[in-house]
Amino acid sequence: MSAVRELLRKTWVKWVLAAIVAVILLVIPLSATEFTNQTLTRVAVFAVAVLGLNIVMGYTGQVSLGHIFFVGLGAYCAIIPIRALWGGSLAEGAIVLGFVLAIVIPGLVGLLVALAAVRLRGLALAMVTIALPIVGDPSPSGSPTSPAATRVSVRRLDYVASDGNTYKGNPFAAPSWTGLADDQWQYYLVFVIAAIFFALAFFLVRGKYGRAFAIVKENEAVAGSMGISPTATRYSPSRSPRCSAAAPASSTSSPCSTPRARRCPSPTRSSWSSRSSSAARAASSAPSSAASSTSSSRRSRTRSTRRRPPSSKASSSCSCSSCCQAGSPVFPASSRVSRDADAAGTTSAPALLSRLSKKPRSDIHPSKERHHMKTTATGKRVLTLAASAGVLALVLSGCGRAAEAPPKSGASGSAAAAEPSPGITDDHLTLGISTPLTGNTAGPGNCTADGAIAYFGMKNDEGGFEFGDGKTRTVELKEYDDQYDPEKAVGNFQQMVADGVFGAALSLGTPTNRAWRDAAAEEGFPQVLVMTGDPIFSNREDGYLTLGLVPTYQQEGAAFGKALAADGQAHKVGILFQNDDYGKGYSQGFKDAIKGSKNIEVVKELSYEPSATSLEGQITELQATGADVLFHAVSITPLAIADLQKVASLGWKPTLFLPSNTASPGGILKPAGVAADTFTGVYAAGFAQAAAAPPFAESEAGKKYFDAIAKYVTGHEQDGKSFPHCVWSWTAAQILEEAFKNMKEPTRESFYEALTSIKGLKTDFAFGPIDTTVKGSPAVQTVSLQKFNGNGYANVEVVG
Repeated sequence: MSAVRELLRKTWVKWVLAAIVAVILLVIPLSATEFTNQTLTRVAVFAVAVLGLNIVMGYTGQVSLGHIFFVGLGAYCAIIPIRALWGGSLAEGAIVLGFVLAIVIPGLVGLLVALAAVRLRGLALAMVTIALPIVGDPSPSGSPTSPAATRVSVRRLDYVASDGNTYKGNPFAAPSWTGLADDQWQYYLVFVIAAIFFALAFFLVRGKYGRAFAIVKENEAVAGSMGISPTATRYSPSRSPRCSAAAPASSTSSPCSTPRARRCPSPTRSSWSSRSSSAARAASSAPSSAASSTSSSRRSRTRSTRRRPPSSKASSSCSCSSCCQAGSPVFPASSRVSRDADAAGTTSAPALLSRLSKKPRSDIHPSKERHHMKTTATGKRVLTLAASAGVLALVLSGCGRAAEAPPKSGASGSAAAAEPSPGITDDHLTLGISTPLTGNTAGPGNCTADGAIAYFGMKNDEGGFEFGDGKTRTVELKEYDDQYDPEKAVGNFQQMVADGVFGAALSLGTPTNRAWRDAAAEEGFPQVLVMTGDPIFSNREDGYLTLGLVPTYQQEGAAFGKALAADGQAHKVGILFQNDDYGKGYSQGFKDAIKGSKNIEVVKELSYEPSATSLEGQITELQATGADVLFHAVSITPLAIADLQKVASLGWKPTLFLPSNTASPGGILKPAGVAADTFTGVYAAGFAQAAAAPPFAESEAGKKYFDAIAKYVTGHEQDGKSFPHCVWSWTAAQILEEAFKNMKEPTRESFYEALTSIKGLKTDFAFGPIDTTVKGSPAVQTVSLQKFNGNGYANVEVVG
């Protein structure tokens, strides 16, 4: 290990390691995902913040509890000119101006705080800075469209549109000449800035100011224990160029002759520290004390010694520069050096501070030393005043927060009006949806958004939605493509927050929605009518504004299990499930429903990972067990189609159960070549009418549905019946409309309260009434077992 340490100390090894790290940092964004690049970018941003805190606390030992205030102040100073100038002729210089303001303004504010805090001793800086984040709370006020009400996301570098208008472009978008994506450009930009600040800090702490930092940290506690004011040491250091002391009477050697004394003395406030000056006074008064027999004589001689200034021509004095040997440390590693120097008969002096100063300062008269050896009454008053101001700031800030808190439901008057949440104005509301618009699950992913888009478009053209606060608003559903990738889903959530979206609705997928559930709760961001059967979204946990739309996986699996058990005939069941909450939920619901049934035996259970590209091996293995029932809990559309083709090719004709999201006649069964007689029977759990069924298209609601799909869904082909998600999405839009009617205030909290208070709502296509008041249950709770008849599905009671 010692050889490795010696190798790592070599300069060329350090340069090689630094080069390797630099190459890795340069290459990472070129191959990493967008989410990874954004995460690393935020790490670099906060690394700079931690760097500043390390200088304050690590190098100077000053405790600061308000560092985040300066970080936030810099972030807002950077974004204000960008927000104000973007879109105009000065847009190009907005970013540069923002960076300049982010450096200058927090620096000036920090200087004002330092001028007050540095004059106090101990933890004064901590007491002063503890109130800064609260006093500087950037809670917006004013009307929702005023600049003061603008909310700025400091966690992303993306441009924040705050006035409801849509600006083309992004102030931090990658220039065309770079050939980089936006996330890659932002990564390089932030890392270059971080490298510059780290380099500045590197040279700062190793130069003149770095040595001053070390002095403050090393000597404040020592000086305080010796009765010397740390304030004078820290704020007005001694500039004495010499260490002058009288040697003990018994000593015949110069104080510079001892090995310890030849090191630079401890850099305390003055050459006349309490210990060293008392040692000198004791030495000079020793002969006269021996000759005198009265205590009054000793006291008079001591007092006269204290009044008499030290002689700068003492034979035992020497220059501090002559006391320092080549290779001696710049400052002592601990206060032990000062104690050893005193024991040797020498006087500690701030030699290092003398080196840092340009002008020498005359020796301080001992009579003035007494002023610095105790905390003055004025200092105590200032310290008390600072503490009182901090407490008062906390109280006033708490009162301010209480005054800004949204009033309870039912409050009236303009003074009680709640401040609108992001994404809602007097005439418009913007919702977001994260769903796979491309990739293997693009079919159901697009359908998940298209049904609601069609309904919102139809209602907007009719005049908009009536809200509970008496205003009429149009509603927009903004789409974000996650490709069924949890990392991209997290990035979509962050983008929704940056875009000022009111909340998310109808997002598809269990792993993708789970990926940002906690982050949405921290943001107070609604994540409602989620298109997943995961029960976690209907648990109504404190702090989570979540609600599921479709029945849980367990409910669907149990519906088939109960019907199979009611058949009364013996069955052997083979289970194939996706190895996540989706597949496990279906499987568990089925097994719970058949528990205790003597006519049903589960002969084999196989799982697969969502990233799998083929399940032929699992299908063949299940067929070999002789199972006459295949419980097929697969969510990926291409895999579901391929599995059904494989089953048919083996000549296997089991009774087949399919989840609701992969049971579509047009999207799954027909592409797989499944007819009414291909298998013994194809069953699925249903909770809404099938758009492919003839009765659907003949109904008035069905005609309105297909007309809206054809008119308002653009950009891709959509017939509205290939996947059931389109109908589910239409149903969700009707549930949202009911929530809007009961939403008394333009806030996320009022919206969620209204959404979870719906009971007995009848929609166009759901089998049963909507009830969102039941904790632990989704909005749609009525589940029916259906059997495929060659064209669509029909409700059945039992399997057979």
